[in-house]
Amino acid sequence: MRTILIIISCLIPIVTTASPRSESELSPTVADARAFAMGKCSIFGCQNSASMFYNPANLSFLTKGTISTVGRIRFAKMEDELWDDTSYYKSRSRDLFPLYKLLQFSMAAPLKKKSERHSFAMGIGYNTYYDMAFNEEDNRETNSQKTVSNTKATGGLTVLTSSISWDYMDRFKLGISINKSIFAKMRLDIKTEELQLNNNDNSNSSIIMDADLDGAFVLMGSAFRLSEQLLVGITFRSDFEMKISDVSASYESYRNGVAIDDTTVEGDDANSSIPGNYGIGIQYISNGGVLLIGEYQNRPWSEYKFDGEDSEKEDGYILRLGIEMMIKSHPLRFGFFRDALEYTYGDDNKPLYANGITTGTALKFKKSIIDIYGSIDWIKWSRDYRNSDGVLTMYDAIVMEFIFGFGLTF
Repeated sequence: MRTILIIISCLIPIVTTASPRSESELSPTVADARAFAMGKCSIFGCQNSASMFYNPANLSFLTKGTISTVGRIRFAKMEDELWDDTSYYKSRSRDLFPLYKLLQFSMAAPLKKKSERHSFAMGIGYNTYYDMAFNEEDNRETNSQKTVSNTKATGGLTVLTSSISWDYMDRFKLGISINKSIFAKMRLDIKTEELQLNNNDNSNSSIIMDADLDGAFVLMGSAFRLSEQLLVGITFRSDFEMKISDVSASYESYRNGVAIDDTTVEGDDANSSIPGNYGIGIQYISNGGVLLIGEYQNRPWSEYKFDGEDSEKEDGYILRLGIEMMIKSHPLRFGFFRDALEYTYGDDNKPLYANGITTGTALKFKKSIIDIYGSIDWIKWSRDYRNSDGVLTMYDAIVMEFIFGFGLTF
């Protein structure tokens, strides 16, 4: 019983906070295909119905009703480059297997104008605000043992969003989105198999943890037209409490095919205190029709708390750049991003950063648009691990992540 309670207390913060993967769980998921293709620039990169999730002021750009949905496939290669042959590990490799997920659905439309100066638009949608899904395999070998662990996480903080925006003479736009969790759950399934090389003893274990998530927050956005070519926007998301409740876990273990443990318990509720954040974006259209966008967002990790405990991390930032040009009436998009993660290394409280490049295009039909995109990002940092015998392993951890997705707009 004590073992499984310890496991629960360890697994919850692993899933909801620090992660060695490049997509940071507590950064809002950028799912819009057009925005993602342009470096994940969400403040101005998304201007369809899904903009309610990133900058609700952009709903005022709509000239007709639209429906949008987005899905993606994500996988990665993670490598640990050992520094020397005397390490505790002889070898280690990790992979994120392909995982498909439908992330959001939205619909929005402009309201009938009652004034030449003012116009409004409204929308409603379902969004995966924090995407916690991954499927990882970890292979590691020492002089005496081979271990294979498979970890599959599903779910995340999914929210129902309602939004409204106001436009004044196409010069000044304001928008607000109200977000409340709905059907928000997470599951963590870990299967581990160990082989002792000296006597061929085989042991395996399985841990399954389930929990419900709950939270509500407000997102506000704006857009200011400084000239016919230049737009500036500001967004702000309120701070909120993400409650983790109805936690349960089951643990099974076997040695050489014989069951040695089978336990199911319920865990205590927990809370993640998510700090508010802001973003500043800019959009410029050149005389030749080339669209340039960029944005900055803060990541106040120092204000993040899990169950009342400070994160003891320094703040970070997000920098994103994107470009869109037309080639024979077909858009071609490129982007770059540098995202602060809440994951840190060792005693250094500075956040690690994922750097990535993106690209994409769109296929236009009579009544619909299919946006497609792809990205690659990477992280590299040094780590150390000391086993129970005091043997120190030094290695470089490298993550290369690939994401391919599509967006469909009617």
